Amino acid sequence: VLPNPDFIYSACFYDLNKCDLLITGEFADTSQYCSLAFYDDNVQPYYVRNNLQGFKKQFSIRLSAVNRVQRTLRAKTKQGAVLMRILATDSAQIANAKKIQQLFKVQQVSQND
Repeated sequence: VLPNPDFIYSACFYDLNKCDLLITGEFADTSQYCSLAFYDDNVQPYYVRNNLQGFKKQFSIRLSAVNRVQRTLRAKTKQGAVLMRILATDSAQIANAKKIQQLFKVQQVSQND
């Protein structure tokens, strides 16, 4: 992904060798594009979700390197990156993007849970 000056970015590099991750946050409404993308250790995207696809506004995604029953995104590699992009073309969208950015959280979760 090449940087674009019309977007505000949040990024997290991960290592799933010892724990899973719980990624939570909120998308902007459909008037302001927002996406959450997962990349493997070769910077190849393997899962992308955006606010225009009809998902709920709030999201909670468990990222794991091991197979789980449900509600888990299986990472293609144990190391990689998560990137949130929020379109911000005017001062109101910039203010909203900063609020959304503050809601973007990544927590470690035991692989035994």
